[in-house]
Amino acid sequence: MEKDHSNVIISTKDLGIGYQGKKKMTLIQRKINIEICQGDFMVVLGRNGIGKSTFLRTITKVQPPLEGAVFLGQKELQAIDDRILSKKMSIVLTDRIPDSQLTVFELVALGRQPYTNWVGKLTSEDYQKITWAMKETDTQALSNCHFYELSDGQLQRVLIARALAQDTEIIVLDEPTAHLDLHHTIKIFQLLERLVREMKKTIILSSHQVNLAIRYANNIILMTNNRVISGSRASLQEDQAFDDLFPSEILNFDRTIEQFVVQKK
Repeated sequence: MEKDHSNVIISTKDLGIGYQGKKKMTLIQRKINIEICQGDFMVVLGRNGIGKSTFLRTITKVQPPLEGAVFLGQKELQAIDDRILSKKMSIVLTDRIPDSQLTVFELVALGRQPYTNWVGKLTSEDYQKITWAMKETDTQALSNCHFYELSDGQLQRVLIARALAQDTEIIVLDEPTAHLDLHHTIKIFQLLERLVREMKKTIILSSHQVNLAIRYANNIILMTNNRVISGSRASLQEDQAFDDLFPSEILNFDRTIEQFVVQKK
């Protein structure tokens, strides 16, 4: 049976990712051909330095492809106006926030910038979106704090709130739970899963919380030294793709519980 491509929201064609220096081009991964469908909860997994962050930066137009192309729907990503893209896709990257005197509320309110008029005036709908986003991320009590007063974990939840306030159909997050304790990590995964299930959002994130990611995601992109593949947990397990993700002498994928376990010596 031919695959249904009608609900593909992001796709890549022979994509090569990496960095363009002054003297040479450094390719991290190439020939990436993946499809992400509307309503997917897609998690990108792989070792440190394998290219997860670079991949996310490339499919969000933060940096250009070195080879091939990224498509949003049927249109090449590089040809889409940034303001139009900001109404379709919100991103939470690991980049440091520039120094400023912004309060948490003001930082989250920046998520509404694509919709405000030229004076940046917030409407009642904007306030509703901001309030909802802060409630969902447990950041309401931080509203009047300056962002530089926050812990790394608090700031991470505020940045997720900003992305939620932007109210886009696609949300891309690079290591969104990197600085969170276990309690807030699970709450963020549960929130993202609920956004997919109830609001039909498309979520794409990288994570080192491999077992939680496998538990909550419905589709997975695996990045290894030799290939980049995507599929459901079941199809990747059938392909024995998880076996190449980490050194087997340290971690093994247990097919019974569908989780990675520490290899006993």
